[in-house]
Amino acid sequence: MKALVLVDLQYDFMPGGALAVPEGDAVVAVARRLAPAFEVVVATQDWHPPDHGSFAANHPGRAPGEVIDLLEFTVVPDAWYPDEASAPERDEWAVHIAMTLYAVHQQSRGERMHQRGRGLGVALRSLHPGDQNTVPEPLVRRFRMLGTADNLAELTHHLRGAVQLLRAGGAPLDYGVLADQLVAWQRGDQGRVQLTWGRQFYRTRRSLPAS
Repeated sequence: MKALVLVDLQYDFMPGGALAVPEGDAVVAVARRLAPAFEVVVATQDWHPPDHGSFAANHPGRAPGEVIDLLEFTVVPDAWYPDEASAPERDEWAVHIAMTLYAVHQQSRGERMHQRGRGLGVALRSLHPGDQNTVPEPLVRRFRMLGTADNLAELTHHLRGAVQLLRAGGAPLDYGVLADQLVAWQRGDQGRVQLTWGRQFYRTRRSLPAS
């Protein structure tokens, strides 16, 4: 049996809806064209309980549309792991952190915030492409904090701050590379990861000699 599953095809995402997406109604014609070719057509609709973290009312002091700390809603409490064998491994933590940070980065951005080959140091440095001696102190301070982390939780905290800067500046990042670096960091290669970030951030291009 072949089935067509239509996920979240609802009025809210259509032009004029509460959460309108540009040209969101374009998928309706596609769904109608495909439906006759399937024996079963299933339409799903997303639903959130009243205490869901996506509602501004559940974040006192936060305004609608403001970026919230997604990590508190996605990290599973340690008490859920009955034994060491079932606890998340390094790779799983790395992917989880990278994808959660990507969600913060991409939120409400029209352009793609994931760009292959663009390291963290390069991305942060792009926020001020001018002379190295004129890089704003807040940006330098935020970058240096990445090298002070003693554990994964602290590193994640500093990475979240860095990603918020990237989001504000519209600077993309390679989250696949970041996940690999988080794995290496957990394996004891903190120095190598920090060296990579530092070389990217502080590297300056040589001026070509006048002809």
